[in-house]
Amino acid sequence: MKLSTLLFTLLISSVSILVNAQNVNKSTNKINAGNLPDDFPPLTINIVNNPAKGQILFAPNVPANGKYGYYLIILDENGNVYKYKKVPNRIGDFKIQPNGLITFGLRVEQGGVGQQGVYYIMDSTLTVIDSVKAVGTDSIGNKYITDIHEFLILPNGNYLFTIKYPTTMDMSQYGGKDSATVVHGILQELDVNKNVIWQWRSWDHIPIEDTYNPLTGKLVRLNHFNTVGITNDGNILMGNRTNAEALKIDIKTGEIIWRFGGKDNQFTFTGDNDANSPNYFSAHDIRMLPNGNITLFDNGNNHSPWFSRAVEYKVDQVNKTATQVWEYRHQPNDIAARITGSVERLPNGNTFIGWGGKSQDSTSADITEVAPDGTKTFELTFPPKVLSYRALKYPWNINRPSASIVKNNIVSGSDYAFNNSSDATGVTAHINSFSGPELNKFSLKRYNLAPVFPEFTTTPLKVYMYRLYFSSLSINSINANLEFKLSSFPQITDPSKIKIYARANEGKGLFTPLTTIYDPVNSKLIVNNAGFGEYIFADDNNIVTGIESVKALPKNFLLSQNYPNPFNPSTVISYSIPSVGASRDVSVLIRVFD
Repeated sequence: MKLSTLLFTLLISSVSILVNAQNVNKSTNKINAGNLPDDFPPLTINIVNNPAKGQILFAPNVPANGKYGYYLIILDENGNVYKYKKVPNRIGDFKIQPNGLITFGLRVEQGGVGQQGVYYIMDSTLTVIDSVKAVGTDSIGNKYITDIHEFLILPNGNYLFTIKYPTTMDMSQYGGKDSATVVHGILQELDVNKNVIWQWRSWDHIPIEDTYNPLTGKLVRLNHFNTVGITNDGNILMGNRTNAEALKIDIKTGEIIWRFGGKDNQFTFTGDNDANSPNYFSAHDIRMLPNGNITLFDNGNNHSPWFSRAVEYKVDQVNKTATQVWEYRHQPNDIAARITGSVERLPNGNTFIGWGGKSQDSTSADITEVAPDGTKTFELTFPPKVLSYRALKYPWNINRPSASIVKNNIVSGSDYAFNNSSDATGVTAHINSFSGPELNKFSLKRYNLAPVFPEFTTTPLKVYMYRLYFSSLSINSINANLEFKLSSFPQITDPSKIKIYARANEGKGLFTPLTTIYDPVNSKLIVNNAGFGEYIFADDNNIVTGIESVKALPKNFLLSQNYPNPFNPSTVISYSIPSVGASRDVSVLIRVFD
């Protein structure tokens, strides 16, 4: 049995333990070890000062001395252990996804740069229900390595994640070895059936010399992608750690829209400390806020003296300016985090900071929450030499409906608005007909979440973070005209492009596009003759894939597929042309893009 298969089996069969929220000794602020496994990493709560409500997710990676185990940990806002799950190896990205499922990256192989990883998908009980890993090899059989730095389940159900690709290259033209192991970065997108539909390779877009890492060693870490997110306009924001930059990438074409930081920086920075220029940050966890600002965790490797910080920039993407509007350096003493780290802006305006791989002998904080004025509202410390890749905070009951309305004893020919004084779904139903008793119940639940495991005949590029479920235990079938009030769905900015999709069962099955009417006068979307099921909103635009299948070549012409080692000084391109007869001329034009 393969190691990855064995680990998956163990993870599925393991049990998530729900711990009563009474695990903090109030006199010492130590989490009570008596209520936890012997190898559970001890946590010290330094500050609890009216923090934002929510659940805290982190996953300490521990020294390989056998003293502590690897755990996925969820705390409440006061530091009480809420849930945990032991896993067998080193943990990367651990988060709640836009559809409410929980995921984490796990290293499943040991040794060297080619350490293979797997992303696991869990339900709210921390039970593993699926796994995802990189698809593909190069022409000589080198596998793509599933990196464990970033994994997104997009609202349309596709998976977008980071990959490492180590290959042997001749780096002598850069003063390096003629047989160096060079690590490249890849973004890969899979559909719900785990077929590759799009990928973005560093060597197609980023010059070798843009890295700040040395090119002369036996191992060259050329491009290391540690952050992937979706911008407000639906494109990709990616952090490239080795180049100290963020890149905005067109999700349809793969072209770089702009580069933020690094050697090819296109932005003018103002308001930042001039001493940080020109390398203003060495970043992890680069994110775009709803207002267009960018936050990031600056490891600060290039600062003198060395310090790490959370920082926010106001970004003008048209004029290419970035103005620092907020930063936080740990008080009273700076923290220097050599690797990892995270920054998250919470709904109440607080900022949640994971200090990552701080100096190994440091006993300062590992997680800090601060108010906008820098006041600490929560702080936690791990044991020495223990670090978490990220620390994130999410609202409680994220999988509960944002609104749930029940209508009793509906009758044909009547209208029903699914709203009340405390809940609003934004939906009105005109009942054309139904099959069932006169004493009946009809319910509508609204979730501000993406659908779970959606399937499509043709996947829409953008699905919105709303899903609605119409159901009844007493009615067998129904025919209704549904109206969706657009003011209740603020994410939808261009309703003329919206198509409403439906499937019969909540959380499974194929979504079918419905005839969708946009009423601009009354600002609503309408679907007629609808039945029970799950409903979502999507832009009526198909995905543009970055991978195309060529089914045939022109007759009598042949171009042999070329698989160069991308950075070697030379390669051979083979082609064939038909014999030139008296009645025709043939010419060949080869364009080489460097």
